[in-house]
Amino acid sequence: MQAEKLGLKPRGGTAWSHGFLNQKDWHPLSYRNQEKLFKAEQEAENAKKRKEAAAKEFAVEQEFFKNTELLSAEDRTNLRNKQQLSFMYQKPPGYDAAMEREKAEAEEAREAERKELKRKEDAAAREAAGLPPLTEEEINERRGRRMKKDMYGRNIISEVEMPELKGAPKEKGVGVANVKVFGKHVRAVQCLRCGGFGHSNDEKTCPMFGHNPNDEFRVKLEDPLTLMRAREELTKMKKFEMKTPMTGRSPTRGGGDPNAANQQLLHDVDVQDALEGGTGTETGEGGILDSLPKAERKRLIREYKAKEKEEKRARVVAAEEFLKNHAKRERKEKKRKKDRKEKR
Repeated sequence: MQAEKLGLKPRGGTAWSHGFLNQKDWHPLSYRNQEKLFKAEQEAENAKKRKEAAAKEFAVEQEFFKNTELLSAEDRTNLRNKQQLSFMYQKPPGYDAAMEREKAEAEEAREAERKELKRKEDAAAREAAGLPPLTEEEINERRGRRMKKDMYGRNIISEVEMPELKGAPKEKGVGVANVKVFGKHVRAVQCLRCGGFGHSNDEKTCPMFGHNPNDEFRVKLEDPLTLMRAREELTKMKKFEMKTPMTGRSPTRGGGDPNAANQQLLHDVDVQDALEGGTGTETGEGGILDSLPKAERKRLIREYKAKEKEEKRARVVAAEEFLKNHAKRERKEKKRKKDRKEKR
């Protein structure tokens, strides 16, 4: 705003905002000061939560002591002793949640094992029948998955693509640490043939190793019997049949009658000759205006010539207008380039 008031034009929008000051260590908007402020706010919030929890616990305990004042001294002593030792008979915090999580993980492991066993059985049955272990739908589904990328754009394999990495130490951001699973080679690659992760299409660990999806098409293409059948099918199709028999001359394009009126050559007819009464065809017939009186014929000829001159004049005017506009555009472009150089 100050630059606009003074009539100056700032470059990039930062020269007048003093945006470089937040890089100083004394500036409150510097990254380190912002980090310190965030940590202090988090610590204050946690301390406030602890105080509130302690106050709530103290209030519950005071309410308990207030209610026990109505009992006898012996009963009050027994109840307080039980209250002091009650923590020994209570479940530790988070016990139920941990048990539910372990139960869910065990159920997921059983379900994954059941699916893997079923997949292996189906693959073995397909191999026994001479078919590839994976269907086309399964391959397309596996190819549709993509690996995550780090801040440098490199692929990172995680527990989603490789279940053996479950529970591995995580790095900051996305991905896992550089761990080596026992008996497994961790590679952040995706197979081009089966769509799986951790191997390439030329390795034996690929389930589609030795099964090229293009083999079936190649075998059909190279089979001579298939080529003969395709030729027979082409000869039976009606759109490739000749509509006229082969005589001494070549058939007309499209299979039409060569003597038809729409298959004959047309002669050019001069409009001026036709108007003036000249012969326009080989038959020697008269012009278009032979049946009209002489005065009417002259009038029509004058109108035709005037119209022709007017059309020619209009074309000349249009050409001149186009040349003028083109010259104006060139001058504007040269002026714009010159102003741009002067500004630089």
